[in-house]
Amino acid sequence: MELSSPNKDPYSSWQKAKSNLADAGFEEPLKVMEDHLAKGTNGEVYKPENLSIHKGYRFLEQDSYLSPSNGEMVPKYLLAVQAEDEQRYYIEFFFNSPYQDTVLNFMNSIEADGPNRKFLN
Repeated sequence: MELSSPNKDPYSSWQKAKSNLADAGFEEPLKVMEDHLAKGTNGEVYKPENLSIHKGYRFLEQDSYLSPSNGEMVPKYLLAVQAEDEQRYYIEFFFNSPYQDTVLNFMNSIEADGPNRKFLN
């Protein structure tokens, strides 16, 4: 059996984490547009101060797979965030992506002084 994409490996720690988040209601991706703006799947627009982090996963080199941006093995992040309107999303982030600085700035703005700061250290 040949896998068509390493992103779809059901045994990978990345895919297991995404499945766990989906089971908890974090099924929709949140797309970071700017340092202080993200967009939901139905067109909802969110600022970092309207979101809270519920869970964070950090995958280092041994858990990494090919980045869609440059075809290299890179570390990655997966965050479960909830908006004030109770919508639940996840944010996928690949290091070395062209949008690295924008996503990092956005993530750092979510509860920058709050109890979930530990996920971003």
